[in-house]
Amino acid sequence: MANQENILVVGIHTEVGKTMVSTALCIEWKMDYWKPFQTGSMIDDDTNTVKSIVQKALPDWKYYEPLIRYPDPVSPHIAIEKSKIPINPRTVSIPQSENLLIESAGGLLSPISKDYTFADFAQDRKIPLVLVIKPYLGSINHSLLCLDYIYHHNLAFKGIVWNGKTNLDSEVVIMKRYNPPVIGSLFHIVNTYDHQAYKIYK
Repeated sequence: MANQENILVVGIHTEVGKTMVSTALCIEWKMDYWKPFQTGSMIDDDTNTVKSIVQKALPDWKYYEPLIRYPDPVSPHIAIEKSKIPINPRTVSIPQSENLLIESAGGLLSPISKDYTFADFAQDRKIPLVLVIKPYLGSINHSLLCLDYIYHHNLAFKGIVWNGKTNLDSEVVIMKRYNPPVIGSLFHIVNTYDHQAYKIYK
């Protein structure tokens, strides 16, 4: 079933599986893909990873190249500053698409400039957020802080995706506090290049 609005996928922290969740949502909701700020790789990056998987499932699928690729795993605002590419995140134009999935670099409050975060990016453009939560030591605190920010600032919010191994203890605490909408769960994927494995379970 196609999703009929743009979304921004963010995480509660780095390395929580945003790219895997983005891949699954692109396939399930038939969404185009864009990661505007790519750091940590110049060739084997998230855009190419998503492309190699989703195109097997959706031959006519569209993706858009990043605004910046920076080799070092740094925050986007550092990458933009060091690369000297004139990018103003406040005025960045979003590719023309009615169902674009945008993947952030880092977490909800990761800075794109010294005073502008992905939360600001979403709020200014009224793009609903999808929050990726993965269980690890400290993930409850990170999840609640992100949800508190989302609700306190009245950000458009589509829901959360649980990623990885189920941790009911963590999920109960998070759900009891905020009862956020749950899109579903993406369980551990053994063969990361098997497009059929990318399924969000409700």
